[in-house]
Amino acid sequence: MNNNFIFGGIFAFSILLLGIVFLVLVINIVGRWCLFKKAGKNGWEAIIPFYSDWVYVEVAQLNYWWFFLVVSNTIANFLFDDLGSIFYFVSLIALFVCNYNISKKLHKDTVFAVLMTIFPFIFVTMAGVSSNYKWDDSVKVGKNGPFGNNETDDNFASTSNNDNINNPNTSSNDNINSPNTNNNNNNIEDNNNITEDDVVNYVTLLEKEVESESNLEKFKTKFKDGFITIIDFIFYDTEIKGYKFSDLTNSAKIKIIDSALKIDNKIEEYIPNYKESISSTYNKAKDKLVMLYLDTTISVCSNNKNECDKAKEMFASLKDKISIGFGYIKEIAINGKNKIKDYYEIFRNS
Repeated sequence: MNNNFIFGGIFAFSILLLGIVFLVLVINIVGRWCLFKKAGKNGWEAIIPFYSDWVYVEVAQLNYWWFFLVVSNTIANFLFDDLGSIFYFVSLIALFVCNYNISKKLHKDTVFAVLMTIFPFIFVTMAGVSSNYKWDDSVKVGKNGPFGNNETDDNFASTSNNDNINNPNTSSNDNINSPNTNNNNNNIEDNNNITEDDVVNYVTLLEKEVESESNLEKFKTKFKDGFITIIDFIFYDTEIKGYKFSDLTNSAKIKIIDSALKIDNKIEEYIPNYKESISSTYNKAKDKLVMLYLDTTISVCSNNKNECDKAKEMFASLKDKISIGFGYIKEIAINGKNKIKDYYEIFRNS
């Protein structure tokens, strides 16, 4: 009887222990799922063993070989029983390096990175689930974390080489001419006289140069960075010519979104999948731009028939140029399903 009681207790304890391990595993997956989504990745990538670690290294923007250090303990346990404990510390250090970069992107300190490494089921989950932790892809991080000061050059808002269009007042010979550069046709001496038309002209000028450019190297530097500037202007509250996107009229917004989509399409032709090499956050820039175009058009059409007709006419040309079908619109309208009818009206009548 006593033996049965002991065995029963051991069995119950084993079940409880397995349940706790399973719960921690699920919490870890949920944490990574949410963190990946914040960083612009797909949540489901957190489910797949090894691949999840690969994506974790990508999110941390580290050199690819850190992945092998992260999984070294798992591999060593399969192949070399005696070396498992050694590689445990190797993997732990590699995870800390990942978390060091990730914590910087979340505007957290090194202590938080340590806590993410030691208690991932708590702090990685907290970082992923809580709205208090905002992902900032403009923060530069080292390709080897805290080891060395070599910073990644693929952050959207932080590029600064001579060919970039970092602000309207740059003066590099390779920069896009804008109303503030020394261009006879576009020079405006008094910034107080700048209007939203100058902002639109700034963007449409870039579009025209992209359309006529055939030099691949310029696409890799100048025009890619110009597109970055426009995307940051539209979605991340940066300024062009002293204006923020929210300051513009809907008519001007539609013109800028139209140009941004055409630039995106042209650069994609020259550099396929280029957005993945810039920053994971901007992989879906086209989707966001199309939805913003449609939502802005709905707003225009609610109170101005002439501007509505113009917006639909522009969209008719745009959807043919960059291959937008209604199936694609329904697919990306995750948060706008209640507007599908309105989207269809714009699509059908354009």
